[in-house]
Amino acid sequence: MNKSYQQWESQFLDDMVIKFGFSGNTAIAFKHRLLSKNNPKNDKDLSLTLKKEKDFVFSDNTLRDCWHKTIYDKLKEYGFDYKDENNPDGKYDKTWEGVRKWLREEIFPEYIKNIKPETTIELWQELWTIAKETTNILIQQSSSEIQLPHLGIAVKGQWNPHPQTDCPSFPIGSEINYQFILNNPGYLIVTEKFASGEIYCFSPSKLSPDFPASWGRLVLPKGDVFTVQPPIGYEEILAIFSQDNPQLDWLPQPQDNPLELQTKHLADLLNHVNQNQCEVMRHKYLITA
Repeated sequence: MNKSYQQWESQFLDDMVIKFGFSGNTAIAFKHRLLSKNNPKNDKDLSLTLKKEKDFVFSDNTLRDCWHKTIYDKLKEYGFDYKDENNPDGKYDKTWEGVRKWLREEIFPEYIKNIKPETTIELWQELWTIAKETTNILIQQSSSEIQLPHLGIAVKGQWNPHPQTDCPSFPIGSEINYQFILNNPGYLIVTEKFASGEIYCFSPSKLSPDFPASWGRLVLPKGDVFTVQPPIGYEEILAIFSQDNPQLDWLPQPQDNPLELQTKHLADLLNHVNQNQCEVMRHKYLITA
């Protein structure tokens, strides 16, 4: 699944209420029984909760009646293949858990294809959601505490983007590098969203080792250090690793400065991840005063 069901659950269920034509108590019973936050509650407890809400007119049996008298039959019309005496080989149990499984496996993947992130931040967040926390990304601090008069992070004598305005933290002035542990040779794209909001591609670029990279430890920046600069806040790193050469014509060349990524670049990167077998890793750290 390319997008997190949890992230879109409430909106998805609202849209399913419209799709299936539910209204009134039936709409309430459908959505609130399927919301993940209500998983621990049995039908009686959930009914009591809904009765306490001023806009919900619920009796003790309303939840059960809505499901057994209306919801299951309506969902069957839309392809919910549940087991019963007339269909013992049905794919799903006739339970709300079975409905959720059906929705997540068969309905949500098609639904989410039509919801495309539009802004740079939305695209970055989508990639961040796909990515997994990993111990294969490390940040190492050097003993030097030289501070340069730039913003963001800078590489002495090589490159400085201008202008720039639960995890590791490094004070302003720290000198650090990024280390990526690769179990196989391949193509590693490294991007970072600065605390200022700007997003850059560091690998490939003149700051990174060869592209494709050999297996083992890859260190950025090549032969130098990043100097932690203002503003304070979180720096987010996304690393996308693949065995196949990414078909992205805008990727920097080995002699190029890191590229500031715009909406089109991130849309292409998201499509690359969705259409290919990629390992997507993430890591972040905090810049402190």
